[in-house]
Amino acid sequence: MSIGSFFHKVEQEFVKLFRAAPSYEQKVQSVIAYVGPVVVGIIGMVDPAVAPEANAVMKTVQSDLSTVSALTQAGQVTPGTPAAATVVTSLNAIKMNVGGLLALAEVKNSAKVNEITAAVNMIVGEMDAMLSGAPA
Repeated sequence: MSIGSFFHKVEQEFVKLFRAAPSYEQKVQSVIAYVGPVVVGIIGMVDPAVAPEANAVMKTVQSDLSTVSALTQAGQVTPGTPAAATVVTSLNAIKMNVGGLLALAEVKNSAKVNEITAAVNMIVGEMDAMLSGAPA
């Protein structure tokens, strides 16, 4: 399984287990459970010299993930609603913020730059997958 396809893989597994397609909200909740620990793990990989900046970025990402989680748990993500617009805005903000983490000089020069880059790329891929299925 490619890491970037987890969002889509959830649907296949859901159908196998429950003989019904999951809702968008159910798939998002699964991805958040998958991505959340990766977000926390990035902080542990970052050089302590850049930790304050990286922590600020990742706290914003955590807040945006929490917003998406709360809205999808409530089942409020229907096309044309403020909740749907907020989910899209939050997912795009997550992509921008984790991508910005790679721009920090200390991350670029980190011994763990490849691991951090892989984690960021996975998160961005999952946000793209969620955006592709988001109610308009």
